[in-house]
Amino acid sequence: MLKKIFSFIVLVFVSFVINVSFASDVWKDSVLTNDLEFLAELKDDNRVYMSWKTFDSLGLTGDFEYYVIMRSTVNSNPVYPNDVYIKYDTDIDADYYVDSYPKEGVNYYRVCAITSQKDRYCSNVDSVTVSVEPTTVTSLSDELKQKVDDVLEWFYENIEDRYPMNDKRTEVLDGLISTLDSLRQKNASLRPMIDYMLRQMEKRKAIYQEWFSDFIVQ
Repeated sequence: MLKKIFSFIVLVFVSFVINVSFASDVWKDSVLTNDLEFLAELKDDNRVYMSWKTFDSLGLTGDFEYYVIMRSTVNSNPVYPNDVYIKYDTDIDADYYVDSYPKEGVNYYRVCAITSQKDRYCSNVDSVTVSVEPTTVTSLSDELKQKVDDVLEWFYENIEDRYPMNDKRTEVLDGLISTLDSLRQKNASLRPMIDYMLRQMEKRKAIYQEWFSDFIVQ
């Protein structure tokens, strides 16, 4: 099973190396719009369910590139790329996302639609308060966890060698997280391993984003 996951990660990495290009750091002023009608709701399973109107349904200008879901526990007005994002999606028809790992306390969410012209259309902010941070229970042995960690370290080393900027590393990592999350929904037998991998990758992504935020502040 681990060999299959390893091969899968290699395939995803190669795909991103070929298709992801360096982005310009020159952004237009963000446009705040309530037309996206962004909603975030904490449900009984302690996950946050989000929805919004799609880019093409609003008649916005520019060539759509991707959505980013912003989440902050310290900034009530998070804006891309200055603040942390938890989801990157190039599907223009995407209109929902589920945050399975919200932070304890107040979480501020919004979606931003990004165009190739560097337009940033950002929705209203919605907040939810989480009383207990979700935990993930896995049945993986310590030996298997170590093997998974080794595979992930190999992946991190490769994206860090390929991409010198942490925002691009985060983008690639988000792509793998999204793909693994889809696989998790389809294959129950892989869920314990994928859950563990997702938690570990979220930790690494937080490190990348902390470095990137420090760089912007400087």
